[in-house]
Amino acid sequence: MKNLKALLKLDMELIKPYWRWLLMFFGISILTSVFMGGGIAFILNLFVFGATILAFPFENVEKGNMETLYAVLPTNRKSMIFARYIFAVIFMLIVAAIAVGVGALIDFIYMQIPNYVQNPVYPYYPEYIRIPRLMELDMYANMLFTMLALGFAMYMITFSVQTPFFYKYGYKKGRIFMWIPIIVIMLVSLVPSIVSMVDGPNINLFNMMLGVNANTPELAQQARLITTLVSLGAGILFPIGSFFLSRKMYLRKDI
Repeated sequence: MKNLKALLKLDMELIKPYWRWLLMFFGISILTSVFMGGGIAFILNLFVFGATILAFPFENVEKGNMETLYAVLPTNRKSMIFARYIFAVIFMLIVAAIAVGVGALIDFIYMQIPNYVQNPVYPYYPEYIRIPRLMELDMYANMLFTMLALGFAMYMITFSVQTPFFYKYGYKKGRIFMWIPIIVIMLVSLVPSIVSMVDGPNINLFNMMLGVNANTPELAQQARLITTLVSLGAGILFPIGSFFLSRKMYLRKDI
């Protein structure tokens, strides 16, 4: 690989102008976590938005007509593609650290807020009973790890889907592939909550994957294990396939 370190630094410079987007996506992740019930949701949303940020270097390259510059740099297209995928992994590690730290903080704050519901056997004492917060449950650490694996998969799938089309069509024509994953995750996240608010069925896909509503601890653990393994597998396989597809498309592209 030619000048890999320099290419990674270049990708970092291409992202810097979009710090306002980073703040906006962070804020949206916070708000969405309120609707979905805490830091676990924040982790997933931040991963998806983090992958979206990786579309912006393509926009910067297209705006500055940098394809011609790349052609005269002491590197080659294979190295450029490899560097972009390595940068995605490095950026994912940064997003993961922020997601887990802030997500755990959100759940800690939630834990300080009293959570009482009316006793179902009222009028027997006590009239109200306390429902434990998510962070107080024994399975919280396992749920956190499973959501981290799921976030990793969503990040990699989002990045893997959009990147080959950016190489083939450029940012302007290929940006629809950047927004599709965001729209899908927002719908999956918010629609069940909205439906339950209007007295509809309370169906939460993420609760099912985390085993929150399982009848036994064994079934809950099995659900989390399956979700974790499938997520890790998808998060590894998608970028591998995407890398070879991007390379095939970009090597054939006339610059």
